[in-house]
Amino acid sequence: MRNIIYVALLAIAVAFALTLISPEEPEYIAYRATSSDNNNAVRFVGGDHKTMLTGFWYFPKSTINPDTGYPVILLAHGMGLIQGKSLNSFVDAFQSAGYVVVTFDYATFGKSDGFPRHQIRPKSHVADVQAAISMIIQEGKKKGVVDVTRIGLWGTSLGGGHVLMAAAAAAAAADSSSIRAVVSQVPALASGFESVLGSLINNPVESTKGVLMVILGLMKYYILWKMNNRITYFPIVGSPGSAALLQNPGDEQGYLGILNPAAVEGSGWKNSATTDSALHLMFSRPLNTVSNITVPVLLIAAEHDSLCPAKYIQMAKERIPNAEIITIPSAGHFDVYTGDELQTMLSAQVKFFNLHLKTN
Repeated sequence: MRNIIYVALLAIAVAFALTLISPEEPEYIAYRATSSDNNNAVRFVGGDHKTMLTGFWYFPKSTINPDTGYPVILLAHGMGLIQGKSLNSFVDAFQSAGYVVVTFDYATFGKSDGFPRHQIRPKSHVADVQAAISMIIQEGKKKGVVDVTRIGLWGTSLGGGHVLMAAAAAAAAADSSSIRAVVSQVPALASGFESVLGSLINNPVESTKGVLMVILGLMKYYILWKMNNRITYFPIVGSPGSAALLQNPGDEQGYLGILNPAAVEGSGWKNSATTDSALHLMFSRPLNTVSNITVPVLLIAAEHDSLCPAKYIQMAKERIPNAEIITIPSAGHFDVYTGDELQTMLSAQVKFFNLHLKTN
């Protein structure tokens, strides 16, 4: 018994020693409307029915207003990101194609309320997507130029899984009449357990170190939380072998490479996610629900994606009754946000939405 106690105390000591320096806690900056966003900002209640979220409307650049109003596309961004990061190219492309575009921050991120800051909970994120859809239907009718019967959902990475789950939930509830099409770009479809297992197989040495660091960090979090409700943080992205949530080779360079520095400045954003986010990610598996989707779906896969492997996206294609898939050859997860791959995907996505949102 004494030896067990010694081992436990040693493990606790190691947990605190190896994860002594936690990432800086994100700063909460209460939303204040400015002259530049007064006309298109929207505040609405999130999926928990109490937290206020902040979103933005972006209207088509065309001056031609169709009699029925413009169709609208809701964008759901990837893990740990906020509005203005990695979405600008997609907002511009859809605006130019004649769509109203809506973006928003999940609860605890960016301009939205909620504590603790930067808590990643896929289930809560999906509820926020559903709340955003409800907001579009309610507020869009008031704007007069929005056709709320033609809504497209678009999501990337973790958000790609979220929009599929939202579409599946709407179909199961017979409440999908407004949702006409979904684009899911390099979506996270497998559970965190499967992602960790894949990393251990592909990069065993560094991945084992990373898993141990995460486990030690969770031990530290549990102790501090039990002692004084203290919240601890992991990096969202980091190098292989660290305690970061995303730590495949190339993740750090790719993730940080798509950030918009102007959006980060003054936003309170840090490379930090609550430690318990790792647990919430472990139990989310959008692939289990996609067979319920009834609307057309365009899936985008990257052939050499180590973060969201193409094999799971192919599985989704086989399970969704009305789905098509585009696989980008020789591309990794973050290649879809830049260069030729970005332009190819934008063209395909606009064409897909035009087919299903602009025709009866």
